[in-house]
Amino acid sequence: MKLKSKKKLIIFAAIIFIIAVYCVAQNNWVKVEETEVSSKRIPKEFDGFKIVQISDVHLPKNASSVKGLIKLVEKQKPDVIFMTGDIIDRKCNIETSRFKELAEGIAQISSCYFVLGNHEHLNDVVSYNQVMSDVGVINLNDSMCVLDKGGDKITLMGLDNYTPFSEDVFEGDSAIEDWSEIEDSYRILLAHRPELSRSYSDQSDIKPDLVFSGHAHGGQIRIPFVGGIFAPGQGFFPKHTDGLYSLNNNTKMMVSRGLGNSLFPIRINCRPHLPVVVLKSLED
Repeated sequence: MKLKSKKKLIIFAAIIFIIAVYCVAQNNWVKVEETEVSSKRIPKEFDGFKIVQISDVHLPKNASSVKGLIKLVEKQKPDVIFMTGDIIDRKCNIETSRFKELAEGIAQISSCYFVLGNHEHLNDVVSYNQVMSDVGVINLNDSMCVLDKGGDKITLMGLDNYTPFSEDVFEGDSAIEDWSEIEDSYRILLAHRPELSRSYSDQSDIKPDLVFSGHAHGGQIRIPFVGGIFAPGQGFFPKHTDGLYSLNNNTKMMVSRGLGNSLFPIRINCRPHLPVVVLKSLED
């Protein structure tokens, strides 16, 4: 073989190797992204309050190992953990997928709340909810609760998959004794689907200040300066796929790129994503 041919072969092999390493990294190397969200409505006791969001793990198609993900979350030292749907894949075997190990490990780190995604509904949602209940992860589907820290309070709200935001969803919630208290508090919403963002930011006495969502997988393939190519529910060149967005009426929305893959198994320029949100209370 001539020297020039050998050089070309070596260069070609090197390019293939680099592409392979890049693809493996893009699909398995979780990016921890810390974002500060500030507001005069955040109570002073919640200044520095740290939230970790886990979304779209799609067990058993998860990027990080279960033990690795638990350790990564623990390393962030969160005050609370939100699980925003599609933790399991629709074809996941709940008993053998290590889902209980993940839920139990996360629940031991800090207080943990969840809402359902479309894949939980396509699987055995009753068994899923039971596992979450058994390990102490709190179900926020179409319900709300109040977090109290040093006498200051914020409201947590959650929507089941496909459910648009509406006050009617929460009316009659037994956890709420004083509705006016909810209206005055800083409000956080867990909702799987970012394509319903318009309903989250519509004018309402209890519209959320901050939304945590997932589902879009970051658009799966991201083009620099353009964004994701395709997201379920949003179609081509989706609007909300990655990071923090400002919606109408001062509502902000954090969209996770997710921690696993589903039907399309490849990510390009779209690493798995563990959002960490730190609340910042602004002085009046």
